[in-house]
Amino acid sequence: LGQAGRFCGPVGIMARGGRIVVSSPLDHRAQVFDGDGTLMFTMGGTESGDHYFDEPEGVAIFADGGIAVCDRKNHCVRIFDRHGTLLRSVGGHPVLLSPLAVAVDQQNRLYVCDCGDDSVKVFTAHGELLYSSAGEYSFTQPAGIAI
Repeated sequence: LGQAGRFCGPVGIMARGGRIVVSSPLDHRAQVFDGDGTLMFTMGGTESGDHYFDEPEGVAIFADGGIAVCDRKNHCVRIFDRHGTLLRSVGGHPVLLSPLAVAVDQQNRLYVCDCGDDSVKVFTAHGELLYSSAGEYSFTQPAGIAI
């Protein structure tokens, strides 16, 4: 556990713009690699201050290289810039209960599968909730989304 470039139970993976992001919930981190597989940097971990992950799951990459990571047990999606600096957290309890997957559209809206209340939620890149399927449509344990 915890070795750079190695994973313990990787679940989220996304490739875009010459980068590959992989989340590893058992390591409580996400790692970013270049197109050749060289580790560029790591986000999260169990002792990483304001961006500690508790079981990161789905990942997405914005057109500008920014990264979104579902932080499942912290009830949010963490938004990082292209260098791995935390910009903000989106959601939080009770808005997001257990975010499992995330996708980003061309307007940088976040589409989040929340298996805590069996819904899909849409947020602006700055965290404003635009839509929730909760109460309107129910998805049993939504675990994947693509745009």
